[in-house]
Amino acid sequence: SYTYGWTPLAPVYENYGGAECEDLYHYDPDAAMAMLDEAGIVDGDGDGIRELDGENINLVFVTTQSRQMDLIAQAMTEQIKAIGVGCETQVVESQGDYMDNGTFDFVNSNEMVIPTGDPVNFLSHWYSKAGTTYNYSRYENAEYDEIFEKLQTDFDTETRNGYIAQLNKILADDAVMLLGGYYNFNMCSAPTVTGVVNPTCDFYWITTDIVPAE
Repeated sequence: SYTYGWTPLAPVYENYGGAECEDLYHYDPDAAMAMLDEAGIVDGDGDGIRELDGENINLVFVTTQSRQMDLIAQAMTEQIKAIGVGCETQVVESQGDYMDNGTFDFVNSNEMVIPTGDPVNFLSHWYSKAGTTYNYSRYENAEYDEIFEKLQTDFDTETRNGYIAQLNKILADDAVMLLGGYYNFNMCSAPTVTGVVNPTCDFYWITTDIVPAE
């Protein structure tokens, strides 16, 4: 299951400003269709699919089955089709090559946001100088790059938290991704133990909360 959210770094990380970021993720098919109509991207031949430059728009959503991402992709595919844009879901074993090469229309992925207590590696996905192995979406923002470079060289905790909060807000304001949510994962449901819940950092799976059930 997933917890709904809209900031790359979830509000549960209180030092990173997620709670102050505006939620820009609203499904509004009427507004989307009006925008397409205004841009002249319409269904001219009446087959239910809008055309661009005389050709039907047929997109592919690349996904894997990991963490129910295929279900998310299928749901989003139907939402895309509902506004008159052709789209199909393509389930693959690994979407890594598609992401590295930029050979996708839509692709979803799951990420460990703070694997070692620091999100700098995750935030490198939107650093324009990181190369396509990290910057899958080819996002470019000079302000983001400048702050990210400061984050790489300043190791004062309070200062770093400020930089991270700024980067989090930039990404949220630019709506650089359609966030599927924050994945909730429990790796053990045996009746003989309690407290076995994967922490939000998705790294330290063995914790002092794990105890025998009474």
